[in-house]
Amino acid sequence: MSTILVMAGYPAESFGELDGHTIIMPPLWTRFHREDMQKYLPKADALLASGRVNADMLAQAPNLKIIANCAVGFNNVDIAAAGLRRIPVTNTPFSVTLPTAELALALLLSVVRQIPQLDRHMREEDTRPYFASGDHMALNLEGRRLGIIGMGRIGSKMAELARMLGMEVSYHNRHETVPGWLPPEDLIRTSDVISIHTPLNDETRNLLSRERLNMMKKGSILINTARGAVVDEEALCDLLECRHLYGAGLDVYPNEPHVNPRLKKLDNVVLQPHMGTNSVHARRNMAAEAAHNIAEFFAGRRPPSVVNPEIYDT
Repeated sequence: MSTILVMAGYPAESFGELDGHTIIMPPLWTRFHREDMQKYLPKADALLASGRVNADMLAQAPNLKIIANCAVGFNNVDIAAAGLRRIPVTNTPFSVTLPTAELALALLLSVVRQIPQLDRHMREEDTRPYFASGDHMALNLEGRRLGIIGMGRIGSKMAELARMLGMEVSYHNRHETVPGWLPPEDLIRTSDVISIHTPLNDETRNLLSRERLNMMKKGSILINTARGAVVDEEALCDLLECRHLYGAGLDVYPNEPHVNPRLKKLDNVVLQPHMGTNSVHARRNMAAEAAHNIAEFFAGRRPPSVVNPEIYDT
């Protein structure tokens, strides 16, 4: 029997595959505080992570054998420190796909139809001016080009949803996988909407630099549900403030939970607090996927979603 430390509280039905193991977990939808983690880490054989896991935390867990990150991204885990101890780190690439793509589409629709702005106006005492046609004119998506940066599972699902609305889709990946591939500069110059679905790593950090953001078409839109540091945030603010961009929909930020005050002042930006997978259904499935990785490991098999496979190469 192994001890599994779960950093946040998930529905109990997510852990059916871990029957027979000891699970230490906070109450549903809450998180362990730092003091709790310091108390429980020495007992942990496995860690189901939903926050930062640094080298100091790993040093407090001498028995730790696997880290199952409850997210598709894994930049919150010190992969190098885990690798030194040959600890496999896994993620949850399947259960996050549809919820994140849904939010990306919701952000896009909110931006083009100006839903948050008009909602605020409708709560004012006199709403009559907003019923007049010609004010707060929206954009239509049919026939416009969506440029996807990162055509993995989430990007592919976003493409599928966009095509249902009549959008044309192009994309950029490191490798061409399906028709529609463009070099990044060509994609940025020709797209009416850019939607980011790439992981954060050394190659993608500041991928949308000031130079590349300045290539975006006048009146175009940026959607980011990936990682904030993929985008030069100050350059984005400049383009939004001067109205070169029609708008942006953002779920992620470089310095979370801090949000740039410049973004907060803009009425052409829709802001969300990193909520891409924040639904009961998604979180239940993510925890179950992470639990499956742990169960496979303790059954003596290689977990299906290892993100540091090099530990198995030697």
